[in-house]
Amino acid sequence: MGKITNALLASLLAGSVNVAAQAPAQSKPVELGYNALEALETTSGDARVRGLTNVDFSLGKIKPGFHGLNELTFKQGERTLDTYSGRNVLTLGIGDSKIVPAAVLKTDKTGISDAKYGIRNTTLPEALGGYGFLDIVFNKDGANATAFYGKEAGRFSIEVLESLETPYKGRRAFYSEIQPYLKLGRGYSLTARAEVDGKDFRKGRYLFGGVKKF
Repeated sequence: MGKITNALLASLLAGSVNVAAQAPAQSKPVELGYNALEALETTSGDARVRGLTNVDFSLGKIKPGFHGLNELTFKQGERTLDTYSGRNVLTLGIGDSKIVPAAVLKTDKTGISDAKYGIRNTTLPEALGGYGFLDIVFNKDGANATAFYGKEAGRFSIEVLESLETPYKGRRAFYSEIQPYLKLGRGYSLTARAEVDGKDFRKGRYLFGGVKKF
């Protein structure tokens, strides 16, 4: 990718967080969820920037929402973008329903790489005393189930993500993330993350860094 494209992607990532952060929190039509920017370094020295955006809108009883995770990776010793990936979810709630239609759009440097449609359910994480979701989506090529659960305890919190990709032809792929946080104040936190393909943590990717919540 050229430098202009890299800059545009970086601006889009930062902008998605800033727009959500600057939306009027007291305005009833807009409900802000967790919006943050993470800057982490991998054990191999690569830099990773992750933007998290969660915004819901109230249009009467209809509540569309946008829930985005967009990530940039920069290789060790380089200033150019190595990879971009995103998981952006569009939801359409009605009233106070905890089970809503959802579209999960995975993106990369070329645009939308995969789109699946199904439901998002938030009742189970809430019943377990935490926060999160269960997405079950599919398309003509396969299905995906992704569960996310977080739990706070004072200044500490931990989040776990499990995703199972099941193509109709081929092998299933299992992916996990475990991420603890330590709140420092004023929206800042220290964090670490383990990313594991399959179930072998010895082959996982490990990251350490900070978070700024908006």
